[in-house]
Amino acid sequence: VTVANDGTPPPPPPSPSGEKIAVFFWASDAGAQWVIDKYISILQAEGYTKFFDFCDTLDFEADFSTVDAYEDENDTIFFYLFGHGNYDGVDSYTLFRPDGSLVYSSQFRVMMDQLETTRKGFLIESCHSGGWPEDFQSPPYLAMSSSSTDLLAYAVGTLPNEGRFSYYFWQHVSDGYDAIDSFWYARSYVDGYPYTNQDPQIADYSTYVFFAD
Repeated sequence: VTVANDGTPPPPPPSPSGEKIAVFFWASDAGAQWVIDKYISILQAEGYTKFFDFCDTLDFEADFSTVDAYEDENDTIFFYLFGHGNYDGVDSYTLFRPDGSLVYSSQFRVMMDQLETTRKGFLIESCHSGGWPEDFQSPPYLAMSSSSTDLLAYAVGTLPNEGRFSYYFWQHVSDGYDAIDSFWYARSYVDGYPYTNQDPQIADYSTYVFFAD
């Protein structure tokens, strides 16, 4: 124990006062604002108080840097990404604007590693997105995708709309379940259907339980 010069111990350090942060990257030709607003409302009920809403981003890295500059080691952060994706045999990649730049799963891992907090996770709603969890096979991450590397992700209705996997995932979260339970719940609804099988993927290396409140 460190003791002050007068023989008395120093005051205890202040308790961490981290906040819960949610970050949305989404393409307006895939999703809709009402969908994002619904997810924000669900997360507000989970105690999230800071929201970043990046629609049709022209510079993913710059927008991510804004988040990086804001968060600290005491925070909890969850990303939701909704765009158009594919797989090149090494990485899954996703586009959040038709004339924007591709974001590769391995690139996203490098960026996520720069965040100070150890409570960080994400869900990506995109075709061929299984490579994103593949690149997060280590602590402290929770990484979830709506499809595997070789399958499509389907929407509830004609785009722009809501992803079918996301619909069931967020519905289950709003019913009081954590992210892992909600992943498997949503997976049961999108897996095994002829012609619309998605085979969602998960990499769960987090000691923190998202949406457990």
